[in-house]
Amino acid sequence: MTIKKLAITALTLAAINVAHADDSGFYVRGGLGQAHTTLDTSNTVHATYITGDQVNKLGVELGGGYRFNQYVGAELSYVNFGKPHYNLTRGATGETSVMYVKNSALVAAVRGFYPVNENFTLTGRVGAAFVRTALDRQSDSPDDAYTGKDNQVHATYGIGGMY
Repeated sequence: MTIKKLAITALTLAAINVAHADDSGFYVRGGLGQAHTTLDTSNTVHATYITGDQVNKLGVELGGGYRFNQYVGAELSYVNFGKPHYNLTRGATGETSVMYVKNSALVAAVRGFYPVNENFTLTGRVGAAFVRTALDRQSDSPDDAYTGKDNQVHATYGIGGMY
């Protein structure tokens, strides 16, 4: 089984920025948002079916950056996407198991700032997320239990605002 899709939610709801809209310098930021993971079982050897899941988890992001001027900055952050899980049933035998997925990422991005007025600035970012996925499938059957890890790179982008 592989992770087919990892939708990275822009985690800018709780952004904390300490750089003033007209200044350059270092800033810190954090965010909370919904993280969603999708598991693809269509290419499994024994026709494994997802019979239940909890895939929407709280995502947390902590990071910082450097603002070169009032319009452009670069940032680095760590994102934890939570630990979703899936209830699985092997089609041929009916054996059940639970798959736990742990996703985290290191994000490198360029952030743009557009001061709308003295109090409000629109922001946008584009970058790369270096995602690490760890799988832990727990089952009473030795054939169904396993652990694994995978590393992938995904594009990331987001928009937001600062008040």
